[in-house]
Amino acid sequence: MSVTQQDVKEGRINDQLENQLDSISAQVEAGWEEGKNRLADWRQAANETTRQMTDSLQTMAREKPWQLVAGATAVGLVLGLLFASRR
Repeated sequence: MSVTQQDVKEGRINDQLENQLDSISAQVEAGWEEGKNRLADWRQAANETTRQMTDSLQTMAREKPWQLVAGATAVGLVLGLLFASRR
Protein backbone atom coordinates (compact mmCIF):
# COMPACT_ATOMS: atom_id res chain seq x y z
CA MET A 1 0.00 0.00 0.00
CA SER A 2 1.69 3.15 -1.17
CA VAL A 3 0.88 6.68 -0.14
CA THR A 4 0.54 9.31 -2.82
CA GLN A 5 0.63 13.09 -2.59
CA GLN A 6 -3.10 13.09 -3.31
CA ASP A 7 -3.70 10.83 -0.26
CA VAL A 8 -1.77 13.23 1.94
CA LYS A 9 -3.67 16.24 0.63
CA GLU A 10 -7.06 14.60 1.12
CA GLY A 11 -6.27 13.23 4.59
CA ARG A 12 -6.61 9.58 3.57
CA ILE A 13 -3.21 8.73 5.02
CA ASN A 14 -4.68 8.62 8.53
CA ASP A 15 -7.28 6.08 7.40
CA GLN A 16 -4.60 3.91 5.80
CA LEU A 17 -2.40 4.06 8.89
CA GLU A 18 -5.36 3.29 11.12
CA ASN A 19 -6.19 0.23 9.01
CA GLN A 20 -2.60 -0.98 9.18
CA LEU A 21 -2.46 -0.46 12.94
CA ASP A 22 -5.75 -2.32 13.36
CA SER A 23 -4.37 -5.21 11.35
CA ILE A 24 -1.14 -5.33 13.36
CA SER A 25 -3.08 -5.07 16.61
CA ALA A 26 -5.30 -7.99 15.61
CA GLN A 27 -2.24 -10.10 14.76
CA VAL A 28 -0.61 -9.31 18.10
CA GLU A 29 -3.80 -10.16 20.00
CA ALA A 30 -4.16 -13.44 18.11
CA GLY A 31 -0.54 -14.35 18.88
CA TRP A 32 -1.01 -13.44 22.53
CA GLU A 33 -4.10 -15.64 22.82
CA GLU A 34 -2.34 -18.52 21.09
CA GLY A 35 0.60 -18.19 23.47
CA LYS A 36 -1.71 -18.16 26.49
CA ASN A 37 -3.49 -21.27 25.21
CA ARG A 38 -0.22 -23.09 24.60
CA LEU A 39 1.01 -22.20 28.08
CA ALA A 40 -2.24 -23.45 29.62
CA ASP A 41 -1.93 -26.73 27.68
CA TRP A 42 1.69 -27.14 28.73
CA ARG A 43 0.84 -26.41 32.36
CA GLN A 44 -1.99 -28.95 32.31
CA ALA A 45 0.27 -31.62 30.78
CA ALA A 46 3.02 -30.90 33.33
CA ASN A 47 0.54 -31.14 36.21
CA GLU A 48 -0.82 -34.44 34.91
CA THR A 49 2.68 -35.89 34.46
CA THR A 50 3.67 -34.78 37.96
CA ARG A 51 0.52 -36.30 39.41
CA GLN A 52 1.19 -39.61 37.63
CA MET A 53 4.79 -39.70 38.84
CA THR A 54 3.72 -38.94 42.41
CA ASP A 55 1.10 -41.70 42.34
CA SER A 56 3.63 -44.13 40.90
CA LEU A 57 6.22 -43.30 43.55
CA GLN A 58 3.67 -43.61 46.35
CA THR A 59 2.59 -47.02 45.04
CA MET A 60 6.20 -48.17 44.84
CA ALA A 61 6.90 -46.91 48.36
CA ARG A 62 3.97 -48.94 49.70
CA GLU A 63 4.69 -52.11 47.73
CA LYS A 64 8.51 -52.20 47.79
CA PRO A 65 9.85 -49.89 50.50
CA TRP A 66 13.24 -51.62 50.80
CA GLN A 67 13.98 -51.24 47.11
CA LEU A 68 13.23 -47.54 47.43
CA VAL A 69 15.57 -47.25 50.42
CA ALA A 70 18.31 -49.16 48.57
CA GLY A 71 17.91 -46.97 45.49
CA ALA A 72 18.10 -43.77 47.53
CA THR A 73 21.17 -45.10 49.33
CA ALA A 74 22.87 -45.94 46.03
CA VAL A 75 22.15 -42.48 44.62
CA GLY A 76 23.46 -40.86 47.80
CA LEU A 77 26.62 -42.97 47.68
CA VAL A 78 27.32 -42.12 44.04
CA LEU A 79 26.73 -38.39 44.62
CA GLY A 80 28.92 -38.50 47.73
CA LEU A 81 31.76 -40.13 45.81
CA LEU A 82 31.45 -37.66 42.96
CA PHE A 83 31.51 -34.61 45.21
CA ALA A 84 34.26 -36.03 47.45
CA SER A 85 36.52 -36.72 44.47
CA ARG A 86 36.36 -33.05 43.37
CA ARG A 87 38.08 -31.81 46.51
